[in-house]
Amino acid sequence: MKIAIDIDDVIIDFNRGFFDFYNHKYGTHYIHEDRVTYHYHTIFDISQEDAQKEYDEYTFSKFHQDTLPVGGGKRGACSTKSS
Repeated sequence: MKIAIDIDDVIIDFNRGFFDFYNHKYGTHYIHEDRVTYHYHTIFDISQEDAQKEYDEYTFSKFHQDTLPVGGGKRGACSTKSS
């Protein structure tokens, strides 16, 4: 049996890492609380295509690799494995 798990902001703190990546790249100062939608193009005031490119670049970056788990996320994923 295979089970899919939504990791973005469930297992890892995806948006905090994404904002750190974007801020580092562009010298901006977005914070996690600025995310009121998952439509990043509206947050960053860029096109949907550019937002998708940033998202894709982030997912293969060191910033994404270094993203920390949310509280209890790792424990929850591990408990699913042993069930």
